[in-house]
Amino acid sequence: MLLQNQLAPGELAPEQEVNRLPPRFESFNIHDFFPLIMCVNLARRRDRWQQMQARFKASQITGVMRFSAIDGARLSVPDCWPSTSGAYGCLQSHVAVVELARDLGVSSVLIFEDDVEFAEDFQQKLQTVLAQLPDNWQMFFLGAIELDDPVPVAMGVSRLTKAYSTYAYAIHHSLFDTFIQLNKNSQQLLDINSFLLQQRFNCYCASPYLAWVESGYSDAQEKIENHWYLRESLVLFGQSANELLASSCVFIHLEADAGKASLDNLYFLLEYYFQYFQGHLSVCVLEQGESSVVNVNRLPENTRHWLLSPGNAREHDFARAAGKFGKAFDYLILSSNGLYLQPMDFRGNLQMCRRHQLCDGFSRRIQLTAKDSQILKQQADGRGLNLSAYQAGEKKNTAFDRLPGTEPSCYFFIETGLLLKLAEEVLAQDKPVPGTLETYLQGLPCFDAPNFALALSG
Repeated sequence: MLLQNQLAPGELAPEQEVNRLPPRFESFNIHDFFPLIMCVNLARRRDRWQQMQARFKASQITGVMRFSAIDGARLSVPDCWPSTSGAYGCLQSHVAVVELARDLGVSSVLIFEDDVEFAEDFQQKLQTVLAQLPDNWQMFFLGAIELDDPVPVAMGVSRLTKAYSTYAYAIHHSLFDTFIQLNKNSQQLLDINSFLLQQRFNCYCASPYLAWVESGYSDAQEKIENHWYLRESLVLFGQSANELLASSCVFIHLEADAGKASLDNLYFLLEYYFQYFQGHLSVCVLEQGESSVVNVNRLPENTRHWLLSPGNAREHDFARAAGKFGKAFDYLILSSNGLYLQPMDFRGNLQMCRRHQLCDGFSRRIQLTAKDSQILKQQADGRGLNLSAYQAGEKKNTAFDRLPGTEPSCYFFIETGLLLKLAEEVLAQDKPVPGTLETYLQGLPCFDAPNFALALSG
């Protein structure tokens, strides 16, 4: 594989130099900018090609050529390959498309994968963005999962410094050879190689995004994916995201008389929060009981612990904790012990809480089996955990029902000031009724997160 210093350097032109589309905006044609448009599609997934044809038509994207994807399942994948056979086939497919573009002598190629969705009024938004795209562009993404703060360069356009996802992007002919040389015999994922290109060349992205990946089974990743945060154009990583995490605290409610299984779940979640959010996020364990059963030596350094009297409603404990700790944070997350959100979903929910003051955390709860719970605890990011059977109904799962007092699981993201106001009403009651806080929250404008939460078994 080529190292970064083996790439031909890309000379960075001044950012203010932008393209000017022809004045005939009314007759804009995407082929004026991208003469070759390809959609990568497996032969065994003709259903997706039919679906994409309908989407292209709805978004007025004409003249898209289908490229028969290289099927990783039929390849001899190198032993050192770090991911799935589908991801290997994806890499080879993208290389082949760029080789074809080079052989045809086109000025650029726009590549779509067969699970992409488009923003409303796509054509109008695209032409507005292209009018601002710097004319030194060498890669242009219609959307991406950004791992660093984007750098705005013009209205609707930002420079990428570290981002992945190649579901909708274009390559300029000046980068064809470098792209092919870097990826053709690579033992790294296409996304990893994309990082190298972004560090050396002029790579831009639409902001907000013009396209995203549909929710469903990914042939490349060989699992169900739900990148709902792309639809919202959320940047989940970088300095801004870290600052948001640092201004947030998770309240985990631990019921009285917690047994070994509950404590094991708690320690797993505490370690997960600490490791996967790089210590930026604070956590407070609200334990009910006459005496503590929590081993404080197992609490990460970002964790507080507060022992509360047994018998109170959970809402009462959350309200008291908000008064005691809440003023130190801008955002609070109210959670039951043993309830897990995947890292990207957690980050996305927190971003949406900043927009809307209140986010419900998840739309569906999946009760994991004991075996799957152990898999999750061994790989806290969820790798190796197959949720397809739950979502297909083959394994028993519990749907989330938010009737007050009937659902033992809780996961709300809420602005601190809003929770403090609600806490005053809860604490004003002599004996808060279970479900009171959820009732208040249900009556407020709330972002309904389209992801699911995982409930750990013992």
